Amino acid sequence: MISRLLVFACVALIMVSADWAVGPSGAQEKAAPAVRVRAAKHQDYIRIVVTADDQTVKNSTPVLDRNGLIVIEFRPDAVTSEKGKRTVTVQTDKGTVGEDSPVEILKSVSLRQRGSLCAITVPNIKEIKVLKLQAPSRIVIDAFFSVAQREEAAQSARLKGLVDQISFRTFVLDAGHGGYDYGIKGTRFAEKDFALAFARDLSGTLSGSGRDVLLTRKTDLVMSIAERISVANRKMPDLFISFHVSSKKTPAVYVIPDRSGEGSLTAFRSAGQKKGEVAKNISEAIANSIEKEFSIKVARENLPLPVLVRTKSPAILIELPSPDEFNYEKNNREKMMSAILKGLAAGTREDRQFAPVQKPEDKTEINHERMTEEAPEAKSENKPEKKIADKPEVKPEGKPEIKTEAASEVKPENKPENKAANRPEDEYNGTQVKQ
Repeated sequence: MISRLLVFACVALIMVSADWAVGPSGAQEKAAPAVRVRAAKHQDYIRIVVTADDQTVKNSTPVLDRNGLIVIEFRPDAVTSEKGKRTVTVQTDKGTVGEDSPVEILKSVSLRQRGSLCAITVPNIKEIKVLKLQAPSRIVIDAFFSVAQREEAAQSARLKGLVDQISFRTFVLDAGHGGYDYGIKGTRFAEKDFALAFARDLSGTLSGSGRDVLLTRKTDLVMSIAERISVANRKMPDLFISFHVSSKKTPAVYVIPDRSGEGSLTAFRSAGQKKGEVAKNISEAIANSIEKEFSIKVARENLPLPVLVRTKSPAILIELPSPDEFNYEKNNREKMMSAILKGLAAGTREDRQFAPVQKPEDKTEINHERMTEEAPEAKSENKPEKKIADKPEVKPEGKPEIKTEAASEVKPENKPENKAANRPEDEYNGTQVKQ
């Protein structure tokens, strides 16, 4: 009898243990349904679509809080869940969203999850309209821009017009520092983050107008100078730009030192020297454009920085004003980008002279035409001039006027040819750089 009781007790204990093992796992699977979030940008609004099961869609309602955030409390059940408990798994096109780890689902639109709450950040949002639809079950959120956002769209159109004036087609943009290397730490910024955000915005503007743009880093990661140089030299762009941030209000542009005075003319025409001249012209045009836009002084620096020297393409380094000293709010950020684009447009137009299309003979022909237009009477006296020029030893008496006129008219035909032939050498000797 006692043995039977012991057997029954063991069987009951085994069944209870099995229920304990199976129960929590099944509850966990049921408590964490998947939610998918997608977004698309339209002219005056951004549409966000949240796809989930029927109960989650029915019990979850997005709201626009006082801070301009779209907040959704995901409630798979009708009973209110604890806000600190993770009730759903949020997925995007860029992967699963981690706890309190923001994910950019669209440019300038980020999503963050904390427990059962999900917050979506849309800049310059004015209002939202929410629809709940079936087949499949989903929540559609239309976030409408404020007037400032529409002005930003107009600004983007103006920037595109500036890009169309730039003759260069390929660019490599380098955001300085990254990872554990913060660069300058301000009260409201870290250099690595600000440089990356500005480089990404400029990349979007250039690529939006058909330019081929490569970023050395797209996220917050550590890159050595050698790795940045390697990326640039594999791409061989028309221009390499490295972005950094100054510790003060004064921006600066950096290029490699000018060695035009060293060596012969042949050495000066080498690829390295021509690269330096192109970069110098562009950096000067950008500095002039920033000064004109903001009425501030831009420092010009010539330093043999490795990232500039070892890059095979023309390379410049731009040091943006410190956000602690310079007001980037309102339209000043776009104005800074506009000033840089204007400088690129002006600088690349000037630097077409350094491309291997220079033909001295073309310039000689142009000078001949101009000379004949300015002195048409020389055509009517060509024959007597040639006769006198063939026999310079003969000095006919009684015609001193013919002699002086012939001599004075023959010389102008030869001198412009010499000037036209020497003009490319004069340009490589630095006259254009000083401009």
